[in-house]
Amino acid sequence: MEGNLLQLVDVGAFFGLIIAVCVWQLVSTSRAKKQRIARELARGPSEDGEVAAPFVQRVRAAETAAARGAAGARAAAPGPGPKGGIEKPHAAGLLDSAAFAQVVVASGRRMVFTSGQVSIDDEGGLIGGDDLAAQTTQAMKNLGLALAAAGAGFADVVKITTYVVNYRPEQRSVIGKARAPFFSGLKPPASTLVGVATLAAPDWLIEIEAVAIVD
Repeated sequence: MEGNLLQLVDVGAFFGLIIAVCVWQLVSTSRAKKQRIARELARGPSEDGEVAAPFVQRVRAAETAAARGAAGARAAAPGPGPKGGIEKPHAAGLLDSAAFAQVVVASGRRMVFTSGQVSIDDEGGLIGGDDLAAQTTQAMKNLGLALAAAGAGFADVVKITTYVVNYRPEQRSVIGKARAPFFSGLKPPASTLVGVATLAAPDWLIEIEAVAIVD
């Protein structure tokens, strides 16, 4: 009886040892696999140009796809023509002006609204001093940068609003001449000009905002 018990104990110990070895091998294999993947991610492709771990290949493929997507977004920079459906029909009975459109009909999936742009650089420094023409030109340049950030351009603008400090009628031609080059070859958008007492900073003479439509 005692011999049988000893045999059972020995058999149990033997199987217990086998189970322990199997568990150790599984843990070691998992740890080794994780370490190998980490090394592959850090090292990149092997000398023969292949990556050892399929997981690493998927990671690299995802990174490549993301990079191509970013390149595609850059390639979609605004071109010379409008991206949305924009019509500027003649409004019978209203002045047909070369400086602006009386009405604009637009269709598109995306609307772009800019903040009012003034004559400052990217650090907030005034450009143009007390020269209204110079400030108008810089405000329009800044407007172009704002539109470009949304994938739009001046061809996509459907409405522009201009605010002028202490506006006088003779200033209209000054503003128009400074603004005209930005719509060269295009029929200008709908436009509103508003005279105001002051803007947010005392040195700012003009502020211009726009609405654009792009697909």
